[in-house]
Amino acid sequence: MHQLTLVDVDLGDALFEAWADVQGNRLGHIEVLSGLPLVRGHRVMLVQVLTNIIDNGLKFNRDSAPLVTVKAVCEPPFMKLTLQDNGVGMADYAVARYAEMFYRGHANFQGTGVGTYVITKMVAALSGEVAVESVPGEYTRVTIHLLMAHNQPAGICHE
Repeated sequence: MHQLTLVDVDLGDALFEAWADVQGNRLGHIEVLSGLPLVRGHRVMLVQVLTNIIDNGLKFNRDSAPLVTVKAVCEPPFMKLTLQDNGVGMADYAVARYAEMFYRGHANFQGTGVGTYVITKMVAALSGEVAVESVPGEYTRVTIHLLMAHNQPAGICHE
């Protein structure tokens, strides 16, 4: 089996690239509430993870102004990245099945049920973890724990 090599990745650049991928297909906005650190990862995989989370946050949304907020908190040696939408949310039983391949939590929306499976598998391959919280009718919050890069730009990790 091929060993994945982790390198320092600028999370801000990865988020910008993911947003560019989503913007052409979805209406909505992202709001970054904190600085974004360097993480140990694989750029292409991180961009795909962020694209899937942002896309879901904007797709599973009935709000007139779909929004995904992004916040990073440094908890060395990890970084906690939280993406929260103002969408339709999920019931507890759907949250429990978030990582199952082909599970679709919302029959009224298009999707294959592969995106959330990909998120969890890719984050695990990056030595990270995914946690999901949701309140039906209000929001879904996806939190990703990733290894921080050893050398951070000044001021990014002050929390």
